[in-house]
Amino acid sequence: MSDDETFLNRWSRRKAAARAPDALPMPEVTPAIAPVTSPAAPASTARPQTGDLSFESAPAAATKSRPAPLTEADFGDVDFAALDYQSDYGRFMQADVPDAIRRRALNRLWESDPIFTQVDPFQDYAGDYTDKALAVPMGTLQTAYKIGQGFLSDAEAAVWDKLGKPEVAAQSEPTIAAAPAGAVVTIDTEPPDQPEVAALLAASDAYMAALYPAESNHLVGREVLAAANATFLVARRDGRVIGCGAVITAADGHAEIKRMWVAPSARGAGAGRRILSALENAARSRGIAVLQLETGNAQPEALGLYRAAGFGERGPFGAYRPDPLSVFMEKRLVTV
Repeated sequence: MSDDETFLNRWSRRKAAARAPDALPMPEVTPAIAPVTSPAAPASTARPQTGDLSFESAPAAATKSRPAPLTEADFGDVDFAALDYQSDYGRFMQADVPDAIRRRALNRLWESDPIFTQVDPFQDYAGDYTDKALAVPMGTLQTAYKIGQGFLSDAEAAVWDKLGKPEVAAQSEPTIAAAPAGAVVTIDTEPPDQPEVAALLAASDAYMAALYPAESNHLVGREVLAAANATFLVARRDGRVIGCGAVITAADGHAEIKRMWVAPSARGAGAGRRILSALENAARSRGIAVLQLETGNAQPEALGLYRAAGFGERGPFGAYRPDPLSVFMEKRLVTV
């Protein structure tokens, strides 16, 4: 087309081209104007225009090519209960996965991965600080609340405890009668394989097993108590065994208190303090300068006894490892 072609000439030429039987429609078509065709041409023989952009066919084609969004039914083959922290979670992280499915899968990952389920031992506030022996000084916490019973007086709690129980309850520990006036308590070195002593140690084992898991119980057997490096003391009241304790000397010259125990029915009369004092004297006689021990944080009475005797807390010693249920203590002895 020449640059000087007039508008009328260009229009006439296009009309002539449209009348030709094999002529193609003009490409200059806008969506708002129908293509110009010859009135004589049948509708069935009209050819599609080259370069025609159909604004209705493009979205339809895009809709046909796009996959349908995923639903929860598409994950009916997944056994969520079998998922663990080693499973492949890539399928659940796709962009079109329903949120409920993704959360359900990630919950299984969280619940099964020990990194998330175990408490970090180095967290400052991960421990239980509610124990009255650790949270506040001994003897300063007073309460009338009874666990499982509410706020009751001691007399009311005693009546409550007797309801539905026989008059004589079976005891798991050796039966020890209350101390009569003027009862004599003796503490001497004795062998640990006596029947009365074995029954006392068995009661101690049962008591500790009810308080702590097996890995947190560091009890020693009678063969250790009878060894040459051990001093085993037995407390008797009017001839009957009521308590015991041992001092075991280590290779480094330190000594450890083990199997310190007083029968519950014999407590409150100072037997524990006397056994502990006798153990300290036995350690001094052996030239021991440092006396150590390990006890549990669920025994406030024992902790109070050791603290009153001058024992202070320290870190694990010997073969012990850090344990949130253990309390490690020691006392330096003045030898003469």
